[in-house]
Amino acid sequence: MTRKTPILAAALATLVAFGALAQEQFSETKLEAFALAANELTTIRQAAAERIDAIDDPARQQEIMAEANAMMVDAIEKAPGITVEEYNEIVVAANQDPDFAERLGALLSAN
Repeated sequence: MTRKTPILAAALATLVAFGALAQEQFSETKLEAFALAANELTTIRQAAAERIDAIDDPARQQEIMAEANAMMVDAIEKAPGITVEEYNEIVVAANQDPDFAERLGALLSAN
C-alpha cells in the first residue's frame, strides 16, 4: 500500500499541473473565439435535432447528422481566431479540467 501512495500522489500532481497548463495554454482571445464558435455550433445542433426529431427515416436522420457535422466544421473554420484543431484542444482540456470547464462555461454564458 505504501508503494502505491507515491504513485497516486505523482498522478494527482500531474493532473493538477495539466489543469494549470490547460488554463494557461489558451489566450483569452482564443477562448473568446471558442465561445463564439461554440454558440454557433449550438445553434446548428439544435436545428439538426429538431429536423431529426421530425423524421422517422433513419437514413434521412443520418444524412441530417452528416450535414450538421459538415456545417459545424465549416462554422469553426470560418470563425475568426480559431482552428478546428484548437477548438478540439479546448474541448479536451475542458473535459479533463473541471476548473477550466467552469471558466469556459462562464465565458459561454456571457456570449
